[in-house]
Amino acid sequence: MISATKLPLVLNKPGSDRLGAMWETIFLYASSKIGKLTSEQALATGKKPDIRFSFLGEAAVGLIADITAVSGDGLDKGMSRSLLNYVGPTLPE
Repeated sequence: MISATKLPLVLNKPGSDRLGAMWETIFLYASSKIGKLTSEQALATGKKPDIRFSFLGEAAVGLIADITAVSGDGLDKGMSRSLLNYVGPTLPE
């Protein structure tokens, strides 16, 4: 999880970290509107997951998770551009 002081810096800097920061912010905000949310709370194992969530009025924890995002950066390298330029057969006039 990104600290609140570093979040604006990450969101305003182009790069692969920005996508993950956006999704983390969105997920944490939305979760906080529908239930009880804690973040970076240490577990018995010592790990600090991004989110620990319970629905309002429920004692049981509904979700413990780390938030991550998948990016397609670099996937286009090595792919043939000819597939993108393919128009298909032309129809007779």
